[in-house]
Amino acid sequence: LLDNEPKTGGVVHTDSWDGVGGDLQPEPDGVYGFALQAWRSDLGLWESETATVIVDRVSPIVVVNSPQHGAILAPPLTVAGQTSDPHADAHTITLRYPDGSTEDLDSGLGSWSAGDSFILDELIDGEYRLSVTASDLAENVTTVEHDFEIDQFAPSVVILSPGAGATIDPSANTLVLRGSIASAHPESYAWWIADGAAPEPGDFVLVHQAFLATGGEVEHEWAGPPPGDGLHTLLLTATDQLFRTGEARHTFTIDSQGPAVEIWEPGAGSVVTEPVDITGLVDDANLTHWIVEEIPVSGPARPLGWGTTTAQGDLAAWDPLPDDGPFAIRITARDTAGHVSEVAIDVEVSVQPPGPPFD
Repeated sequence: LLDNEPKTGGVVHTDSWDGVGGDLQPEPDGVYGFALQAWRSDLGLWESETATVIVDRVSPIVVVNSPQHGAILAPPLTVAGQTSDPHADAHTITLRYPDGSTEDLDSGLGSWSAGDSFILDELIDGEYRLSVTASDLAENVTTVEHDFEIDQFAPSVVILSPGAGATIDPSANTLVLRGSIASAHPESYAWWIADGAAPEPGDFVLVHQAFLATGGEVEHEWAGPPPGDGLHTLLLTATDQLFRTGEARHTFTIDSQGPAVEIWEPGAGSVVTEPVDITGLVDDANLTHWIVEEIPVSGPARPLGWGTTTAQGDLAAWDPLPDDGPFAIRITARDTAGHVSEVAIDVEVSVQPPGPPFD
């Protein structure tokens, strides 16, 4: 019994019920009936009206299946989930963009049906928040928020060292592999190497791999025996948290030997009496240049011949000959790894005939 006091006719009266029963304990959720009975004693009239009320203390259920909270995703993005409540009133689905602006993806009366999903394919990189709110007729409200990130791009990879086409002598300088990786959510990177300029995927050998917390430069100092002399292909790969891979590759050359240089003619210690062809050998796969010079005992050297490619046989013509006296013939060669090789022989130039004997 909520009220049993005399009332004045013709006036609106209001009573409230807080959901507590006669035992002062909350009544369980459910449907309850109310009866309003009025008695007018002067006329002996009795009137009764009934109504029902629903007690509902349970908030709506909100489920967001996609995107998951904390997820890193690439577009297109599927927004899927549902709301449910036996006494559903309304629902709203809102997306907050990286710049702080918001957009209602859906709103309306009743629940969000599990079959109603949304495809979003024009999202820029950044942090987003999806908010789903559901209310029921008892004014219970549930809100679920999922924060997620959009990352559209696979890792971008550049090899910095050794440079493309570089020639290196690892016995003179430590071989250092250095690269740059641009990725919003990197996971790992790896260095690979293979022989030749056009290796097959299965030809590459893993050199080093490691996890990567942030983008930027990565560096690995070669450990153990260096690659053998010759042309190699270097490969740097990077994988992000979405399992996308970026790579860069180029060739470089290992050269641990200096150019081979030899003088065949004239022979060491010989006497040169007339112009002669200087023959010999200059050989190196990574040659930059070579020069043949006449070296006097004093004074500047005189170039006799030069070249930029491997040569053997005639290297220079020693013509005209200098004045009689001792000279050296020298060949110097340099390669792209910085090696310098040199060979020299001493000879005697004697063109003028000897003078008459003294009495």
